[in-house]
Amino acid sequence: MSVAASPTQSTRPLIDPGSDGTPEQQWCSEFERRNLPLLQLRHPKRVLMISPHPDDEVLAAGGLLRQLAASGARVELAAVTDGEAAFGAPDPRLAARRICEL
Repeated sequence: MSVAASPTQSTRPLIDPGSDGTPEQQWCSEFERRNLPLLQLRHPKRVLMISPHPDDEVLAAGGLLRQLAASGARVELAAVTDGEAAFGAPDPRLAARRICEL
């Protein structure tokens, strides 16, 4: 995903690669607060999630992956790229951050 800026907008990315993002506890408390139902799954033993770059697996299927892991499945993640060019020019800091997140 690229971030396009109009001539009057800043060209600075909307996402700060140096930010720690939302704390895990905040995500967990939101799941608990909403009391989301578990999916009825066949309880696979192993799941491989392939995403374009790190963080897409969470955005696309984070809840499902959490439920699979809670059911005892071995969940593995594979990213096709390291996400370093998410905002245009490759940024090694962003690549290192995304790899760490994965």
